[in-house]
Amino acid sequence: MKLNKKQLVMRTFISSFVILIISVFFIAAVQSRVITGKVTDDQGTPLSGVNVTIKNTNRGTITDFNGEYRITVQPEDRTLVFSFIGMLTREVNIKNKNTVNVTLQYSKAPLLEVVEVENEAIAPGLPDRHFRMEKKHGTTAAYD
Repeated sequence: MKLNKKQLVMRTFISSFVILIISVFFIAAVQSRVITGKVTDDQGTPLSGVNVTIKNTNRGTITDFNGEYRITVQPEDRTLVFSFIGMLTREVNIKNKNTVNVTLQYSKAPLLEVVEVENEAIAPGLPDRHFRMEKKHGTTAAYD
């Protein structure tokens, strides 16, 4: 079967278009992936509120009430960092993993400072409760 010039051009156009669409889907699928997991303490108790960040980026998430998280990573991302107050920070190489479950260990280091504030109120009418905002070393905290 001999194709005329118009049919040949049309067939080439359609073939090119199909290859382009397949390439776009392939590139989109390769660019990012989702990693899920669960963070627990050394006794298996889920930890909620754990910071899960991608090392050397500003991208991250926190664990939910069940200690579970979900984070989207790019091909160049290599390490997840898990941190939580009172626990040792842990870094995990993610390689080609889709699930990363982590156990955090309690830190043996004491908290650096505890401030007790008496007889200060920011809202009138609360004589038995006292609050103060205090800024130390670039961190602002509220004390009750």
